[in-house]
Amino acid sequence: MAVPAMQQNLATKVELHIECKNLLNKDALSLSDPIVVIFDMDNNTEVGRTERLSNTLNPKFGKAIFVDYKFEEVQKLKFMVYDLDNDTASFSDDDFLGSMECTLGQIVSAKIYSTTMSNTGKSSIMIKADEVAENNDAVILSFRATHLDKKDVVGKSDPFLEFFKESTNADEWYKVHTTEVVKNTLKPTWKPFSIPVMDLCSGNLDKRIKIKCWDHDFDGKHDLIGEFYTTLRQLEKFKQV
Repeated sequence: MAVPAMQQNLATKVELHIECKNLLNKDALSLSDPIVVIFDMDNNTEVGRTERLSNTLNPKFGKAIFVDYKFEEVQKLKFMVYDLDNDTASFSDDDFLGSMECTLGQIVSAKIYSTTMSNTGKSSIMIKADEVAENNDAVILSFRATHLDKKDVVGKSDPFLEFFKESTNADEWYKVHTTEVVKNTLKPTWKPFSIPVMDLCSGNLDKRIKIKCWDHDFDGKHDLIGEFYTTLRQLEKFKQV
């Protein structure tokens, strides 16, 4: 039996990507280690949180926050930014960097919603919204490489991989995963890892994925060994290769 239109759940899944600019610096010997936590103000519940990024006042977070956008409801959200200094569950012992309140409708209608945060001077937050197809699956990926370039003067290379999800904007990418470093080898095998399909490609098996291979250096100035593009649909063809 058809459900009357007025009784249907008028909602769609949206993906939020967050950037901040000119954050306060709360660390004495380095820069802040920011994280953003999003709260539903109506229910006083946490909607989601980004990853923590180290030593930056201008973070571009790779982890997306997925929210159900309900067309006929006013969904009030609060974005709280902290300098995360430990692994405790509470933020009471972390430095507060700023906050912003708006509705999900404002973000979705603007596509890119940007504003200053409260009590922070020039600190600003930008949120980009994209409608996505919902997919609750996760995939387990495993990678190995051979004949990599030797980048170290003493020894071989210390390779690791970074995975990026394609944005709806041309030439814009979000980092979604980093593997461990495999020491002193030109033919590494990285540990398998599990990642939600929504995080990897927004539920779209044909969305491009960029994979970069780096030689790790302790000073953070990693050497690029190479990169390539693929899709999850293409990767599925190479199971157990």
